Amino acid sequence: MKIMKLISSLGIAGILLAIVMIPGYAQIPGIITAEVDRNSISTDEAILLTISIDASQGNPGPPTLPALEGFTVVSTSSGTQIMLVNGAMSVNATYEYWLRPVRAGTLVIEPVSVVLDGQLSQTQPISIQVTQGNGQPQALPAPNSPVMPAFPSLPGFPDIQSLFGDPFSQGGRQLRPLPNQALTSGEAPAGLNGQDFFVSAMIDKLDPYQGEQVLYTVRFYQAVELSQDIQYQGPSFTGFWHELLPEELEYMIEAGGRPYRVTEIQTVLYPSINGDLIIDPATLVIPGDFFSRGQILATETINVGVQPLPPNAPEGYQGAVGRYSLRAEADELQTKVNDTVTLYVLIEGQGNIQTLGDLPWQDLPGWRAFESQMKDEAQFLEGQMNVKKLYTRVLVPIEPGDYTLPVIEFSYFDPEIEAYQTLYSDPIAVHVQPDPNNTGEMAPVSASQTATDTSNDIPQLRPLKSAPGTWKLNSQNTTDQPLYWAMWALPVLIVAGQMSWEVWNKKKKADPARRRSKHAAANAYRRLDQIEKKDGNAAAEIPLILSNYMNEKLNLPISGLTHAELAATLQDHGGDQETITCLGELFMLIESGRFAPNSSSAAGSELLQETRTLIGRLEKSIHL
Repeated sequence: MKIMKLISSLGIAGILLAIVMIPGYAQIPGIITAEVDRNSISTDEAILLTISIDASQGNPGPPTLPALEGFTVVSTSSGTQIMLVNGAMSVNATYEYWLRPVRAGTLVIEPVSVVLDGQLSQTQPISIQVTQGNGQPQALPAPNSPVMPAFPSLPGFPDIQSLFGDPFSQGGRQLRPLPNQALTSGEAPAGLNGQDFFVSAMIDKLDPYQGEQVLYTVRFYQAVELSQDIQYQGPSFTGFWHELLPEELEYMIEAGGRPYRVTEIQTVLYPSINGDLIIDPATLVIPGDFFSRGQILATETINVGVQPLPPNAPEGYQGAVGRYSLRAEADELQTKVNDTVTLYVLIEGQGNIQTLGDLPWQDLPGWRAFESQMKDEAQFLEGQMNVKKLYTRVLVPIEPGDYTLPVIEFSYFDPEIEAYQTLYSDPIAVHVQPDPNNTGEMAPVSASQTATDTSNDIPQLRPLKSAPGTWKLNSQNTTDQPLYWAMWALPVLIVAGQMSWEVWNKKKKADPARRRSKHAAANAYRRLDQIEKKDGNAAAEIPLILSNYMNEKLNLPISGLTHAELAATLQDHGGDQETITCLGELFMLIESGRFAPNSSSAAGSELLQETRTLIGRLEKSIHL
């Protein structure tokens, strides 16, 4: 009987424990919804997936997307709508994803989930019927502008939008023109219809030959200012040699009814294999701030049909594609036995410098030849990669006579005329006189004999060092010398140092949040100094600076928090009540219009100083 009671008690306890744990995994209905603009499309079209999250009861953060098998995400956007009705506030976050199918059939968008206060909420799966298209993808419609909160109109409360514009809208910060850049009319790409940000990608040739240069260009259209730098992630470029050009091109155009600053990011590509290759989308991460969410933009996928090189390539062809010239010279045409003659061969033109290997040198009877040295350089000019490669080969005659140095051959494929070309150097005649001091052995090479033109940065041969007349033996044993044991200890010290450095570097990389938190104040002070030097609008910039500071310091998303929620977050991390009160007073000063754009510079300087003092107090009180 006692055993039965014990079993019953354990069973009841297990049931109660399960009941206690259930809320952590319970789903909250109505928190998140998902819908598409249509359920039947072709492979040439895209659908709009809209995720809506009710954020009135807290800050759930962005949704967790499923694998989206069978789809490619080509564009995203997000926004937040805040409404005040009879004193009750409702907050709704909207995320939009343009999805393009990669195959025909019945595709399923699995449930999208979000976690709020430890409780999970999910959408229902959505089925999409996809038919095969004709291979001509359609342009995306213009995305909807994110819905941002409107300011309430309260008695005695100043018109914030008239003072600062709408700080919750990125479009409220007008685009500043580039110095010495005129606004020109430009053809808007498909899909650009007046939105704040847009990105597109293109290549200058869709059917190149294997090894031919292809220029990949990403254009970022920006209609409003950003407080932080964007993050660019290029494609993997599978099947291509690629080199990202370090310089970015910026200019101003008018397109879609708005002025845009266009930033071009270019990558030089060389197809390394032939066939159908795919360039995956490039992505740009637009950072959010205190008042707005960030977003991710993606370019279209690009299909490239690479043609194979024609057969019957010349003998000795090594894979060079482009257009080149060849020139060969010798530094001495009159010499004597055992003196040096330096042969220079220069190949220059347009193409991939990686395909310019060593030259097929021919043997020359009566001469000794030494290993050739190579020096190259590449520079991108006027849409082409211009390359130069200089080969240096040292020759030493061992017999007198009249010689002709072997002709140098170099073959390449010219994609413009679609034919192989072979270049030949001019013959070089060299007269070799007998050496009057010849003893039958090769004489040392003097410095004067190997002097070269330093303007071409060609290394010089050092003179051979003569052996001493007598040799001196060391009477001390090698193992008795301290240097011997120091040399044995050196590898151990190097390995230990390398291991210590790797451990330190691993710890450093493993905690990037602490590194950002450490430098948060310094970054904020630097931005404040920039505003003061430019005599900028302190009231408009300080909310962004404080938002960035608290994002980096706390390593938490501050976007979307009310002042009360922000105060509670700071208090959880050690912020004292007096400092939090100062933060609220600072925001009140800005919102009340005390430091409006037409205020005096003295008032702006006072606001900057109060902000510096507040950041200093936060640094002392906040702990992680």
